[in-house]
Amino acid sequence: MLVDVSVDIRDSYAGSSSTVAQDSVYVPDKTGTRFEVIFCERALRGTPNEHLVVYLDRAAPGWPTAQL
Repeated sequence: MLVDVSVDIRDSYAGSSSTVAQDSVYVPDKTGTRFEVIFCERALRGTPNEHLVVYLDRAAPGWPTAQL
């Protein structure tokens, strides 16, 4: 997922020996499919197109589902 650098979204990595709770993203909204944030990285730093690349992992949905 690509988001603006001003978005406060967090992965679970907090340093070399500790972790923190990562954020979740819901598509299309809170009642939709949950995705866990695995990793965030800044892309095109210093350019007008600077953004965050957010890697997601889909959480197991309830079955049956017609969602993502």
